[in-house]
Amino acid sequence: MNQSPTQNPAQGIKLLTITDPASGQVVGDRIRHCTTGRDRRVGLLKDTALEAGTGILLEPCEGVHTFGMKFPIDIVFLNRKRKIVALHRSVPARRLRLSLRAHATLELPAGSIDRLGLQAEQPLKITPA
Repeated sequence: MNQSPTQNPAQGIKLLTITDPASGQVVGDRIRHCTTGRDRRVGLLKDTALEAGTGILLEPCEGVHTFGMKFPIDIVFLNRKRKIVALHRSVPARRLRLSLRAHATLELPAGSIDRLGLQAEQPLKITPA
């Protein structure tokens, strides 16, 4: 059976590419799109690290925790128009981050926000990988 190139065969999770539409810079080209309650609850808890270009987009999601996480992450909250509403850098284990203005949460490898120069109010473009 053929798997769609935008699907993770193990879980059926779609893969996304996220870019800055102004510069064309790629934020991530292997971002897992978690839209079910189960996938959002598991998130990155089973992962041991994130490589550059990877991450997850939890949608809908106004808040995340890092209890049980094995590594720090950068957290980017997005509104419905895909604009960044809040940024949290290198969030370690056993923390909680919320944004009541958010519709989705993008979790990236620690250091990604600074490396990519992400800023509040910056729009992001989300497309299938």
